[in-house]
Amino acid sequence: MKRIGACLIPWVLAAAWLSPVPSSAEDEGTAARPNILFILTDDQRADAIAAHGNPYIRTPTLDRLAHRGFSFREAHIMGAHHGAVCAPSRAMLLSGRTLFHVYDSLDEVPTFPELLRRSGYATFVTGKWHQSESSLARSFAVGRRVFLGGMSRHDAVPLRDLAPDGSLGEARRGGFSTDLFADATIDFLREHGAR
Repeated sequence: MKRIGACLIPWVLAAAWLSPVPSSAEDEGTAARPNILFILTDDQRADAIAAHGNPYIRTPTLDRLAHRGFSFREAHIMGAHHGAVCAPSRAMLLSGRTLFHVYDSLDEVPTFPELLRRSGYATFVTGKWHQSESSLARSFAVGRRVFLGGMSRHDAVPLRDLAPDGSLGEARRGGFSTDLFADATIDFLREHGAR
C-alpha cells in the first residue's frame, strides 16, 4: 500500500483522496501521485496538539500524523462576516480564495477536492460540511456520515450519506459523531486497500 500523506490543520472534515490505479502504460505517471488524507478539525485551537508544543494534552495519533505528514502551523483565519467562523474558513481552505473572494459559500466556486476528482482521484468525505448539498456532490464521489448543518449535539447529529450519483440519503441519528466520522474514514480506507 502506498504511504498516505497526512495533512493536519488545527481548526470536523475528514476527506481522503486516493490516487488512481494506472490501467495502461500511458497512465503510469499517475502511479507516482500520492494518496492524501486531509483532516480539518472544527473549533480547535492551534496549540491543542501535543506535537505542536502543548504539554498538557495527549494526542498520540494526531502527533504521529503531524510528524509523518504536513502540519500547517502558520495558517491563520481571516475572520468572518458572521459568528460562524468555520463556514468561511472551510470555504477559503477548499477554494484557495480569500474571505472577500469566497465569503462562505462554495456554490459557484471550484474546490480542490473537485479538481482532484476530475484528475482521477477517488474522493471521499465525512464529518461536518457546513456548505451546500450541490458543492458537496460536485466535490466528492462518495460521502458517509456527512453533517450539512452548523451546530448540533454530538450524540444526535443528523448524518447523511452521499451516493456516487450525487444524491443524498435520508438523515439518520445515533452514536457519537467523532466515532462515526472516524469509523467512516477507516472503512473507506480499508475498502480501497492499495489504491
